[in-house]
Amino acid sequence: MPSQSKRPGSWSRTALILLVMSFIASVGLGVGDGFASDAWLNAPHNHMLTMIKTWIADFRFLSDQVLYGSIILFVGARFFEARAVLSIGFDRVDATRMAVHGPDKEGFIWVGRKYDSHAEGAAVVAALRGRIDEVAIARIEGPKS
Repeated sequence: MPSQSKRPGSWSRTALILLVMSFIASVGLGVGDGFASDAWLNAPHNHMLTMIKTWIADFRFLSDQVLYGSIILFVGARFFEARAVLSIGFDRVDATRMAVHGPDKEGFIWVGRKYDSHAEGAAVVAALRGRIDEVAIARIEGPKS
């Protein structure tokens, strides 16, 4: 069976690296475009200079488009990564410390973390119930003006 030498990379990390690189390229090519435009305006008509100026401008526009795409990819990847962590919440817990119960009468499957003692688990349950009660009361009372 082939083994995996590297763990899969994070999409948001890849997008952030691409975003930074395309930003640097856009700024550098923008400065280069300014210098090339100045040289092109002040020099006699030269085909090589026209070609270089066109390439600089085209690569600048391309890096701007990559910048926009990487921003969209970064935001989308962060959303999906955060959503997965928020909805599951057990990405760093050892599998032996997980408990799965269900499905119950309503069809729910309960996934939870095993605690070291009954008292610790009871304290977490009490804190969660208190928070759920606070949210329920806030919904009943409505928004405060």
